Amino acid sequence: MKRYQCLFFGAATYDLLFLVDRVPDSDERIEAYQMACSGGGPAATASVALQSLGKKSGLVSAVGDDPIGRLIVHELKDKVVDVTGIRTLTGRPSPLSVIHVEKGTGKRTITYYGGCLKYLDLSEINMDILSYTNSVHLDGNNFELALSIAKYCRQHTQTIISLDGGNIPGDKVMKILPYIDIFILDDKSTRNICGNIPFKEACRLFHDRGAKIVGITLGDKGSLAYDGNYFYHAPSFTVNVIDTTGAGDNFHGAFLYGYLEGWTLPETIRFANAFAALTCRGLGGRAAIPSIQETEQLVELTPGYEVRSYT
Repeated sequence: MKRYQCLFFGAATYDLLFLVDRVPDSDERIEAYQMACSGGGPAATASVALQSLGKKSGLVSAVGDDPIGRLIVHELKDKVVDVTGIRTLTGRPSPLSVIHVEKGTGKRTITYYGGCLKYLDLSEINMDILSYTNSVHLDGNNFELALSIAKYCRQHTQTIISLDGGNIPGDKVMKILPYIDIFILDDKSTRNICGNIPFKEACRLFHDRGAKIVGITLGDKGSLAYDGNYFYHAPSFTVNVIDTTGAGDNFHGAFLYGYLEGWTLPETIRFANAFAALTCRGLGGRAAIPSIQETEQLVELTPGYEVRSYT
């Protein structure tokens, strides 16, 4: 039995969220309807999602020796994520985001300060920890670290390697894909990398470059997945959307849950879609994380829902 079902490598931030009518213009002061403080970051939120579903998760990241860093670690401990892999870097500031969320749509604008994460490298990590996990999930907020971990895992372990491809430049994506088993990114990042080619062709491109499973999240249009033989399109689910912050990160955690359970790809993306949709009911990426039962109930109570497969 491995110590972890998944080890997550990447950003752990502290988020300040404001619910507003609209994003303020330059040199403008607006009033917020609601405020929330929450842990965030792609790798960290995905780890919380998987842990909430009953799979033991650990996070390798960096925070500063400041009050924000202590808040980040405290919340992750509260969510029962193993934080022994988080390094506290003396004299470095912790990652922080300020997020304006539009009332009524859930769309948001993010100002992100990466802080100390860029200073985390392999010298700060005990690589033996990679023999204690069934899978590894990487985000690209410290790309060189992600690439080093992916290469090491491919050369020295049998670990499944998952990558969140959001906001990674195209040249770097192509550099890391030969080491990746599961590659999932959002529609905007796909467009930034591939231009206006059809999403099917983008999936084929990423698969040909090395990824065994490719997924693209499509916002309110659901998600698309490709295994080298078939494409699967899962429609979105209807929920009362407050904030879409962290929906993609939660999708990654839920996708890993289905994958580690041995589900089929259609079952996995259906579950991940439902789970991610339900997280949009609260302000902040972790405010409304659902249970397995809530997620399955949403699927069951959505009449006519069907994952379509095609070649």
